[in-house]
Amino acid sequence: MIMIKRNLYYIISNQIFIFLLAIFTNQQVLGQIENKSVHYYRDKIQAPEDYAFVAHDSIFETPADICANTLLSLEEAIRHSALQCECLQRPNLQNAAFGDSLDRYLEFLPLSKGHFLIKMLCDQGAYNETWLFFAYNESAIIPAKSKDTVPKPVPQLLVFPTPNNNSPYKYESSPIIFARYFDSKNASLYTLSKMLGDGSGGYYAEYEINAATFVPTFNLAIYKDFTDNLNGYDFEIDKRPHGKNWIEYKPKHPINGTLIDLKDLKSTSIFEEIKCK
Repeated sequence: MIMIKRNLYYIISNQIFIFLLAIFTNQQVLGQIENKSVHYYRDKIQAPEDYAFVAHDSIFETPADICANTLLSLEEAIRHSALQCECLQRPNLQNAAFGDSLDRYLEFLPLSKGHFLIKMLCDQGAYNETWLFFAYNESAIIPAKSKDTVPKPVPQLLVFPTPNNNSPYKYESSPIIFARYFDSKNASLYTLSKMLGDGSGGYYAEYEINAATFVPTFNLAIYKDFTDNLNGYDFEIDKRPHGKNWIEYKPKHPINGTLIDLKDLKSTSIFEEIKCK
């Protein structure tokens, strides 16, 4: 009987020891997890919760924090660039970082996990809109501690080849384009600038964006340099301009664009004629 009681005592004691050890071990693990950054790659960023500051208990920045801080860095860089006086209807990215959805004027277009295009409105007209695109490589940004103020890298600006002078400044390349639609399945960007509301004259182009490097490649253009109120075209998915006087241009070899830092924008010929007030 005494032996049975001793065995029972040892069993209970061992179970209590194991239980306490488990609690201690779990607390250590949880402490280690709390003190490590959570860095995962997103495949979508929705407005506004995925790109704005949100209160949380994590010691480190969340992906939303990183995105919000990136928007603040981008806003500051734009204000000191030629884009400030050129893109008169662009959204305020500071407002976005603090929770404004900005409707469709600011979007994050997915290229691959952790890679996005920031699409931002530049200006609007009667039947055309101009847009800017920035390369956002979220996967390359290491989260900092939330209490630390660490400015994020300013995303580079995409510069698109624009054969036949299809840019606001009549250059063969431009960071401002007449974007209409982005197909995330094949990373294709479609543009259209209309000379007249009926679409009987204008310029349509197709680009492919490299999901790894963000470099845009020009593949095709269809254009008509005058209006005749015939064979009008208003952008439609899976439909191109066609009919008499529409000219198709497809280069023998794809034409690649480039990326540029906003601080270097003033040194390019594209914006020489712009004088910020």
